[in-house]
Amino acid sequence: MNKRIACCILAVLMMASLVACGNSAAPQSSAESTAPTASTADSAPSQEGATRGATGPLAVRYGSAGTGNSDYAEAGTIINHLNSEGILPAGSNVTQEVVLSGLGSAAYVIEGGLADICRSQNALAATRGVEGRAPVTKVRALMAASGTSISIQVISPDFRNKTGYTSVEDVITDEFACTIVTEDVGSTDYTVMLYLFETYGLTFDDFYAWGGKIVFTDNNTASEMIQDGTADIMVTHSTLASSMVTELCMTTDVYLASFSDKVLDYFTQNGFALRTIPAGTFDRFEEDVLSPYVGISFIVSEDMDFDTAYSLTKALIESAAPLREVSTSLRNLTFEHCVNQEITVVPLHEGAVAYYQDIGVLDADGKYIGEGPGIY
Repeated sequence: MNKRIACCILAVLMMASLVACGNSAAPQSSAESTAPTASTADSAPSQEGATRGATGPLAVRYGSAGTGNSDYAEAGTIINHLNSEGILPAGSNVTQEVVLSGLGSAAYVIEGGLADICRSQNALAATRGVEGRAPVTKVRALMAASGTSISIQVISPDFRNKTGYTSVEDVITDEFACTIVTEDVGSTDYTVMLYLFETYGLTFDDFYAWGGKIVFTDNNTASEMIQDGTADIMVTHSTLASSMVTELCMTTDVYLASFSDKVLDYFTQNGFALRTIPAGTFDRFEEDVLSPYVGISFIVSEDMDFDTAYSLTKALIESAAPLREVSTSLRNLTFEHCVNQEITVVPLHEGAVAYYQDIGVLDADGKYIGEGPGIY
């Protein structure tokens, strides 16, 4: 009997102890839960942001134009840096694939799966389509890039001396037969030519009908044709520091011209922006003039997985400082420019949006709110 009583007392004491422990743990959990302070929340990345991005090696095909095009060298510079240690996950490899006829049609290369990322000028491919093809729909941007692009007309000295004409506008206004040379179909040079004729309600066929000739070729051949007189006018979307135009001006007494206000207005209504060509550029412009240009952006497929797009955006943005001296695309950028979809034309990839949100450039709705960390 005594043993039975002792066991009962022991059981009661054990139950009381367990209840006491439970009652003491619960208040501590609710009352002492640690929310981050304001300073901690402001300075530390979110847990979600900290775990985003690829963790394993990436195999990335970077599409570029061929030799003789400024994009070829630009791509090589960027690829070499992306392959540097610590930029992408260990073991990653970015390769250069020569698959572009020009930046104006690059979006079709991405949509067709021929490359994973490339620089592109989307004004035509993402709005009206190129050469009868429908506009792209599955292309997304990682960032808008910079650059010093301009559109100019290069007039051969013989043609100017014989005719007095100094622009394509003079030629098409008078329906004068001559030879114009520009880059291949799908390039931005081609788009400039197309819009130039459209400004005056004309097509290339109209020009052919009165005896004119348009030669579509690469920039090097176009330059040679101006030099040897087999072409009268070259229309090109180049840069303020173009070696091709610089060499032409040094070896041939070419005349350089921009475009009339009528043409500039039409271009800005169709996705182009305007940039000033400073007086003295190429030792040909006597005063500041406005020139149309198409913005450049880094694009990928809509189908690229979230983490890869996040990692590539992060790598490009955070590589801007070492690259800006050698890469025209990443020079003089601001975050506001990077996320400007009037420049990219196509929407930002969701992985890119997430990266910009994590660094405080975009808000939860994807709207620009600030300059982010001091990278630019």
